[in-house]
Amino acid sequence: DAEITVPIDTSSGTNFSRMFSGSSITRVPNIDTSNGTDFSYMFDGAKKLCEFPRLNLSKGNTFQNMFSGMGSIEEIPDLDLSSGTAFSSMFTGSTVSPITMLKKVGDIKFGAGTGAGCFYNNLYQKGSSVGKLLTANLTNMNQFFRASTAWMGTGLVSVEQIDLSSSTNNTAMFEHRSALESITFVGTIQVSLSLSASPINVESAKSAINALVDYSGTDKE
Repeated sequence: DAEITVPIDTSSGTNFSRMFSGSSITRVPNIDTSNGTDFSYMFDGAKKLCEFPRLNLSKGNTFQNMFSGMGSIEEIPDLDLSSGTAFSSMFTGSTVSPITMLKKVGDIKFGAGTGAGCFYNNLYQKGSSVGKLLTANLTNMNQFFRASTAWMGTGLVSVEQIDLSSSTNNTAMFEHRSALESITFVGTIQVSLSLSASPINVESAKSAINALVDYSGTDKE
């Protein structure tokens, strides 16, 4: 396994952008990221990374493409990203093939910002599931879970919870996700959302209907 040691003090570091981008590491060394604010592209293209790194992300602001095109990580633990504002393509997969092997995503708390394409072209393993996504403050959910046409019908089957209350763009959010059966919407749905590709169950359909907002801007009873 390709392991890297970091013999320098990173405790005062704020910019970790592209730190391991394109590297062949399989595991991330112990590094102090407690003051880190920019984690964009940190592991972009690290195709052999097989273990989710233990990082302090409490002050993180930018997570764009942090794990895009990553390798063999199968599970993402619970994460608190509430200080962040940029989550676009954070876990997006390869545009050529589903080299990303994500199967299970824990509960993730997102901050106020954009999440466009966050899991685009990922979560293709059979029975893939996502926990509670605290996304009430995300304003752009465009292509959030969108799948490639080459891999439609495989992968993601359930999302425990998602909140679209602040989103003004839900375009192609679940496009080609034809294995998705279970999802619970909380909060409200402010703009159009298509689930036509997904064979969701009755309870999931009910939660979507209950979250809809009518033209006057008040919740439907």
